[in-house]
Amino acid sequence: MSVQQLARYGPEDYQTFPRLYVEGVEAREYMLVDLDSLTYKLTSSPRGASIVLGKAIYEDAWDLVLDPLEGNAKRSFAVVLPWRGFEALYISKGTRLLLLEAHGVQVNFVAKEGDKVEERDVVAYVLTGKGETRTLRAETRGVIALIAWQKGTHPPRYAIAIADTADVVILRKA
Repeated sequence: MSVQQLARYGPEDYQTFPRLYVEGVEAREYMLVDLDSLTYKLTSSPRGASIVLGKAIYEDAWDLVLDPLEGNAKRSFAVVLPWRGFEALYISKGTRLLLLEAHGVQVNFVAKEGDKVEERDVVAYVLTGKGETRTLRAETRGVIALIAWQKGTHPPRYAIAIADTADVVILRKA
């Protein structure tokens, strides 16, 4: 990447990165979820709702919410999608997640959180160490709930978590 390409990025680019809120995480910001009205509210106080999620560092998603052995969510979590009007995807603890693993020299995602996928849809292209391009396809239909990566691995190792559409609750900001 050239210096000119890097210069095109600014603080506004970070505003479009998804935000992660996780059950049981202490934070400065909390999400209060109301499943009856399908809304959420952001606050600094963890009081006032039966479902409280703390803001977490997105890079910690692999450790906080994914159970790769069981293929489910270890904790309830929500992902806020700035590119969809700050809509949030809420996934409850124990929800079955199909985890697609992507690792290689370079991984280029075609789909992102909140996208609906059908079986055999292309999710990412992976460049291998041998210079070959692999196509990663969804093995089921559903919604991409989370794209997480395992810290400290080289090359990067990603997990694309696909949840059944019926298990994803779409929340709007109250």
